[in-house]
Amino acid sequence: ILGFYISLAPFCGATLLRALANAVVADGERPKGIPLKLLVDNGSDYQDSGFLRACAKLNITVEPTKPKEPNAKANIERFFRTLNTGLIHKLPGTTFSNPNDRGDYDSQEMARITIDELRDHVETWIEHVYHIDTHRTLEQAPIDVWNEEAPECYPNTLTQQDADVLLRDEVERTLSKGMVEAHGLKWKCPALTTWEQAKLRLNQDRKVIVRIDELNLSEVYIATKDNSTKFHKALSRRPDYTRNLSLYEHKQIKEFTKKKRIKARIKRLSDKELYLLRLEYKASLGRG
Repeated sequence: ILGFYISLAPFCGATLLRALANAVVADGERPKGIPLKLLVDNGSDYQDSGFLRACAKLNITVEPTKPKEPNAKANIERFFRTLNTGLIHKLPGTTFSNPNDRGDYDSQEMARITIDELRDHVETWIEHVYHIDTHRTLEQAPIDVWNEEAPECYPNTLTQQDADVLLRDEVERTLSKGMVEAHGLKWKCPALTTWEQAKLRLNQDRKVIVRIDELNLSEVYIATKDNSTKFHKALSRRPDYTRNLSLYEHKQIKEFTKKKRIKARIKRLSDKELYLLRLEYKASLGRG
């Protein structure tokens, strides 16, 4: 198992990119590598432009499985079952596989772990249980098979810094006063101030490439079309509000403001007001 990602955000292109990053970024002696091919199901999220662009950049062939052929990805379905029985159903708050197995167990009342703790549990289980137990089909431990085969195929990896820039959605925007705007939010990039001023003097196009991590809107990366390989970090103009803010949550907060009949648009609220609004939205989730 090269990588995984567990998120409270709905499955989407951004969560796919996080899972891909977890698989391809070098991490000590753990098995990691850029695959030659990815077999995926036919969900529309696998056609997300950011995901497909990243795979193309990494020379990964994305091959959808045929509809209604579960055996095409039987290995991963079997892994999920092993993960559930070996770990998930043993954690407090499990919903089990079905109502009959759950019985009178109150899953919500018994839930005791955070999502970060869940990620740690899964990572530990994969590394210290799944990878070292003998696999029925392989007749060996998966880690032993990896250690035997990896030296012959030399799997390539990415650095964390390269992955941070590459594995994001990509949009085109116009740089204005050193800033770009998307989804009603702005990010400032001082490194491109001189470039923008030169374009203004020559009355030339100021469109730039913006790479956005939809699971963390606190920063983006920007490159000019003149130099599309050199990306500069741009920080949010709403640092408190956007810290670890996902696009999904941002959209939900927008809807929340409408329901509360807050007349001021989000972009007109102060950072402190937005931060408090975000806390209020989260609190409302617990009240159902």
